[in-house]
Amino acid sequence: EVERRFTIHSPASQVTAFVKALRPYQWVKNVLLFLPFLLGHHWSDGRLWLSAFVSFVAFSLAASAGYLINDLLDLSKIEAGRREFEFVPVRLSEVAKDALRFIEPQAQRAHVAALLDFKVDAVVRGDERAIKQMLINLLSNAVKFSKFGGIAVVFCEIKADSHVLVGVKDRGPGMTPEMQQKAVEPFVQHSDAATVEGRGTGLGLPIVKGLIEAHQGRLLIESTVGKGSKIAVEFPPERLIRRSESAAA
Repeated sequence: EVERRFTIHSPASQVTAFVKALRPYQWVKNVLLFLPFLLGHHWSDGRLWLSAFVSFVAFSLAASAGYLINDLLDLSKIEAGRREFEFVPVRLSEVAKDALRFIEPQAQRAHVAALLDFKVDAVVRGDERAIKQMLINLLSNAVKFSKFGGIAVVFCEIKADSHVLVGVKDRGPGMTPEMQQKAVEPFVQHSDAATVEGRGTGLGLPIVKGLIEAHQGRLLIESTVGKGSKIAVEFPPERLIRRSESAAA
């Protein structure tokens, strides 16, 4: 078992380290694509252009592979119970604001409005990093599957029985019941949905599901084809520390 684990994780660690080394030089891939032009070569110089283009694609694929590997390692830790959590009081509105700031560049590129709409606020006992990761994943999906001019709204609800919901609503293409079941399976994506930001790793919702289950909660999906989705994580009543009726600005 130790031998197999080394075989899987060793290459992943090497690629992850390689991608991290490349990140400060993301601008290089753009220079590579236009290098022949900058050097004064004519468009007909096919070999030089092909070489530059291949370098550009390789650079882009290396960066994409890094995201996939990070998600894979994260999911494997969660499923194996090796992800460490620090359960402390967490104000959901503050984490939601952090998640919105993180996703804002992606939302701007996609021309999607990412907004906060907390009618109530809550302090729950949870892992702040995990809660932020869940909201970022939900926001990323909402932005990715929204059309030009769409909207993604982070919301919070506290039920009468003190279950706490925090999640994201969008006006995207929506999902059928069958698609909703498959959405929480690793690597499953909506192949028929045209996305603005391109395709992801297909691990976003499985990671969210694993993280909320580590909080003894569950992932809830409400969706209607053609109208959009409402996806939230639900914390059990024992996780609620206090609530506030004042809306988060």
